[in-house]
Amino acid sequence: MYPLTHMAIAVGAARIGNRLAPTGLQPLDLRFAAAGALVPDLADKPLAWFVMPSLPDDHLLGHTIWLPLLLMLGGAFINHRRGGVRMFLLGLGAFTHLIVDPVNAHPRTLFWPLFGATFPDVRGYLFVLPICIEAVLTTSLLVAMQRSGALRQRASAFVRSGVPFL
Repeated sequence: MYPLTHMAIAVGAARIGNRLAPTGLQPLDLRFAAAGALVPDLADKPLAWFVMPSLPDDHLLGHTIWLPLLLMLGGAFINHRRGGVRMFLLGLGAFTHLIVDPVNAHPRTLFWPLFGATFPDVRGYLFVLPICIEAVLTTSLLVAMQRSGALRQRASAFVRSGVPFL
C-alpha cells in the first residue's frame, strides 16, 4: 500500500477531468478521488489478514475491475438523480489505484472471476518503482511544506474543502 502515490495519481486524474469538463461546472471535491484511491486496499487488506490469512496475496475483491465500476456507475446514477459526483469520484480514485497496482498485469485478478475463481499471487511486480515514487513524493511534500508557510496553509485548505493545493 503506497497511499500518497495512489492519492496523488487519483487527484491528478480528477484535476485533468475537471479541466477538460465544460466550463461553468462546479470544481470537484478532490478529497473523494483521494479517498477512493485507498478503497481497494482498505477493502482487501483486512479481508486478507483477518478473514482469509491462508491466501498467497492480499489483492482480492477490491482489486478487481468490478469495485470501481460499481462505484462509478452508482455515482453516475446518483449524479443523474441528485446532482452530486462524490461517489463517482470515489470510483475514479479506485480505478486509478488499479492502474498503478500489480494487478494491472494480472487479468485473473483484474477481471475476476472471468478467468478462474482463484486469485493469483501478484506481489513483487515492479516492487521497487512504487517504493521509489512513494519516497520521492513523501520527502518532497514534507520538505516543501516545512519550507513554505503558504503551502502548509493551502494543504490545510485542501483537507478542509477539497480545493487542490499544488
